Amino acid sequence: MTFNLAEHAVAVLNTADAHEKAALSRETAKAWFAARGQNERTAVGTAHPPDHPARPDRPELVAPRDVPKRRP
Repeated sequence: MTFNLAEHAVAVLNTADAHEKAALSRETAKAWFAARGQNERTAVGTAHPPDHPARPDRPELVAPRDVPKRRP
């Protein structure tokens, strides 16, 4: 298995949906740990990250009263 960490990192940065971004991050970590567990060499590689990470088109806006209260 060829695993290029830089390419996976760019894929995470280019994912706009927060849930998909988190899932892809976990998949990348899982693949990296699996490669380490099999004593496979992990290539860091090179990639061209975006200038800014992808974000949703419109964030969900809620009224201040609908935001859960936090303890200090």
